[in-house]
Amino acid sequence: MMWLMAYDYMEEFLQILKIYVAFVHFIELACPSRLRWAREEFNQNERDIKSIYNQLLDIVKQRNNREFRKFTRINISTYEHLVQLLKKKLQKYSARKPIPPECRLLLTLMYLAYDSPRPLLQMAFRLGSTTLRSIITDTCECIANELASGYYLTSLRSEDYYELTEQNLEATGMPNCIGSLDAIQFLTERKTRDPIVVVASCNTKYQLINVDVNMLGEVMKNDNIINNLLHNRVDSLPDDIQMADSGLLIPSYFVTPRIFPFVRHTMRPYPGKVLTPCKEAFNARLKTCSDYLDNSFGILIYKWKVLQNRFAGLPEISCNIIKSCIILHNFAIEHDRSYLHNQLMDHVDETTQELKLGVWRETVKLPKTRLFSNYENTANNDAFASRDLLKDYLFKEST
Repeated sequence: MMWLMAYDYMEEFLQILKIYVAFVHFIELACPSRLRWAREEFNQNERDIKSIYNQLLDIVKQRNNREFRKFTRINISTYEHLVQLLKKKLQKYSARKPIPPECRLLLTLMYLAYDSPRPLLQMAFRLGSTTLRSIITDTCECIANELASGYYLTSLRSEDYYELTEQNLEATGMPNCIGSLDAIQFLTERKTRDPIVVVASCNTKYQLINVDVNMLGEVMKNDNIINNLLHNRVDSLPDDIQMADSGLLIPSYFVTPRIFPFVRHTMRPYPGKVLTPCKEAFNARLKTCSDYLDNSFGILIYKWKVLQNRFAGLPEISCNIIKSCIILHNFAIEHDRSYLHNQLMDHVDETTQELKLGVWRETVKLPKTRLFSNYENTANNDAFASRDLLKDYLFKEST
């Protein structure tokens, strides 16, 4: 009899438990944004006392640029400038104490600069995994949107192109040359997804311009510098120039890889291994120009190590991360003299007068893309004629 009473009691208890579980499940569906308790080591007190952010603030107050650059790649004044530009958009409001914009930017810089493992950043900043991921995603999106107008240039004005031709003439001796144009790619962890392609040219300060970042298929459809060149739609490019001594008309041009379609405003090297001396000299001059872009890409990937690994996130998030790195790269060159140093890029040794390769080449291999193989590799007679005329002019000049 006692056994039966105990059995009835357990049945009643199980029924109550089922009702409770159903109620809790209903509350989870009805109130997905309810407050959740954080892990004990990530609570506000622990964050205020042990977060690395507070230690880095002391470095900022001491104006110790050397130590600060070890974490962020940039100096303190550049970081503070970025904070002022992004603070309004990074400021969050919450019932609990929100993460300050300075901390959000600092965390993101450390992630981009060293591709720091997220569990390590969680412990360093005392943040949960969801909060950490949200901060990085939101901050990269903010950088990509707020600073794009000045440091993520998809096209240039006519006066800018004319200025580029003057800079390249002084740096490489190439008349009417706008610079080099090429593309690199970044792979994703999903084999079924296209790689992310970066199309760009550069100036003589190693800043990237004429930039387009997108999935491989989208780049081929976009209104970017490549498609505009192929269809001769770049009206802002400089006009043909007439060489004073010879009367030759030389169009403005980008130096491109061998597999790039050979059209009016492009210039690619002569193919083959056995070439005449003048053709070899011409190819060497083109390489001097294309080395500027190789160094720009190499320094970008060397400084922001998140670009050295495959991307696991959604395409739009991954593209924002890449755009943020490009913007920070261009921004730092403009505002931080310590960002670039002589040994970082290819340079001529002042003592031996020998060409020294940049230190980025020791660890970075540029991830070249198959983008150009998707275009019909054709050339017109005008392009061949322009290359021969420019080759003859340069070879005559050198002799």
